Amino acid sequence: MARPKPWEVDDELWAVIEPLLPKVERRMRHPGRKRHPDRLVFQGVLFVLCAGIAWEHLPQELGFGSGMTCWRRLAEWTEAGVWPQLHGVLLAELRSANALDFSRAAVDGSHIRALKGGAKTGRSPVDRGRTGSKHHLITDATGIPLAATLTGGNRNDVTQLIPLLQAVPPVRGKRGRPRRRPGVVLADRGYDHDKYRRMVWVLGVKPLIARRGTEHGSGLGTQRWVVERAFAHLHWFRRLRIRWEIRDDIHEAFLTLGCALICWRRLMRSPGSAGVRRRAGLPDVEVAEMRKAIMAARFPDVSRRSGGSVNSFHPQSDLARCRQRTAWTRLVMRVVEHRSLRRSRQDLRVATACSTRARIFAWDFG
Repeated sequence: MARPKPWEVDDELWAVIEPLLPKVERRMRHPGRKRHPDRLVFQGVLFVLCAGIAWEHLPQELGFGSGMTCWRRLAEWTEAGVWPQLHGVLLAELRSANALDFSRAAVDGSHIRALKGGAKTGRSPVDRGRTGSKHHLITDATGIPLAATLTGGNRNDVTQLIPLLQAVPPVRGKRGRPRRRPGVVLADRGYDHDKYRRMVWVLGVKPLIARRGTEHGSGLGTQRWVVERAFAHLHWFRRLRIRWEIRDDIHEAFLTLGCALICWRRLMRSPGSAGVRRRAGLPDVEVAEMRKAIMAARFPDVSRRSGGSVNSFHPQSDLARCRQRTAWTRLVMRVVEHRSLRRSRQDLRVATACSTRARIFAWDFG
């Protein structure tokens, strides 16, 4: 099967994005030309983000609309605050899947050129005084982007330490109060200022910042490298390697969208999330319904006692007992928990070898 293009939007991702987009009602009188579908326009925005081409060079053969249409729609969605909302929703999904680690965070900055100038640009001291901007990023302990900011190329990295910590959104996904502050923040020698250490302590975060004048190899690099990798993933989007936008809000939209896409890819690889099940192609049903159908197929006598209907079967009272009946039942329950098509097929082969009653199970995973 061909590998999907990075600008192609599958049904699962679009189901997350579509509710966040503003609804535009068509006028009754003089409606004009029909509005281009939002999904195709969003794919056009992703194409520009990934390929780094100019808006007017967007290929019309792809069906994404004109480059000006995509640019207007991007500005409209940016003004509506779609991208921070999308990033927050995906962070909540990651936290619910136990894929987000708030025990520590890492911050860093990266310089890019700004060839057309604009707001939030400045003469870069590391690029012979050329006009440039800086991306500032904070990630969790595993390298998932929590927040990103944009400043001029002449701004010191340490000036964005507090704004980055304050820019982390309240992340839901678990019972209780939303998590917003990491336990520890890691930074390199560019953030070595006692003033900012005290300000970080005021926020309730412990600063672990390398001291100037000390030898390299202090140990922070073994934990801080995740933010460097996050920058590599972020600058994989070619539109973020060089700033071509004069408007700073458009470039910040690309920056936040890139962080959201990194979160989505991590979510699809997370074993504790529904992303594995979606990527594997399993039917989009709840775990409880899958358990009901599996147990009804494994124990048809129990299903008959419940009236012959799978929907009326209540596995809560029999779940512990059924798990202990045979090794086959334990394997099937593991298939349900992991929600992986490849793993389920492998487990079914093992289950067939270890149990003579495995043939009763007739679930169609295709």
